[in-house]
Amino acid sequence: MGWLATLMVAIAALALLGLGLRFVENLELENRAVESQLRAARLYDKALEERVKEMQRFRHDINGLLQAIEYSQYLQRNGETEPAFKGASTLINSTLKLAKQQCAEANIDFSCDIDESFIAKANGLEIEESDIYAVVRNLIENALEASMEIQPASDRFIFTRLSAQENGLAIEVSNRIAKNEMPTFETTKEDVHQHGIGLQIVNDIATRHGGDARPSLDAATRTLSMHVQLGKKVK
Repeated sequence: MGWLATLMVAIAALALLGLGLRFVENLELENRAVESQLRAARLYDKALEERVKEMQRFRHDINGLLQAIEYSQYLQRNGETEPAFKGASTLINSTLKLAKQQCAEANIDFSCDIDESFIAKANGLEIEESDIYAVVRNLIENALEASMEIQPASDRFIFTRLSAQENGLAIEVSNRIAKNEMPTFETTKEDVHQHGIGLQIVNDIATRHGGDARPSLDAATRTLSMHVQLGKKVK
């Protein structure tokens, strides 16, 4: 009977082994299902995060656009229809006029230099006016914020240059920053949710058009310049 008992033990062991293997297989299947659900959840979270960023950018840009349009309508009602900045489109002119008015109210010297072929070059490169507007407005908005920290007010200035180059467009905005202060691009706005969105928009537009956005600092004069290059759209 010894061999029979041994056989029964072997059969029982095989049965347990089979049950164990099936348990492991089921566990692996459950783990893969959980991992798949986690990946799907991460993808959903990422998509949701991108959606939120898009909404923030839309809100950020639409507010500025409405300001420029309202200011343009105000000028028209007061009979001021001639473009103040030759070489710029109606929208860019309104944006620059608004910036000039805001600078005047804050005792900031505002000046602008625009190549007369700037818009023609933009059209040839198929660069949308809305992209140029977004770059100009966001850079000037950052310069305005930084200039408010300068004392005395007589040292405040913002200079904007829009130039047409052989390989694309160049947009530059320069302003003085406070002494003993290194540029960190941190905001002092009450609406902290808008922090960084302007520069993100500028960088995204530059990248989309095969260009770049980079800062430079003249330490001697404490002049910070933001240089944005726009070329052909990247497909």
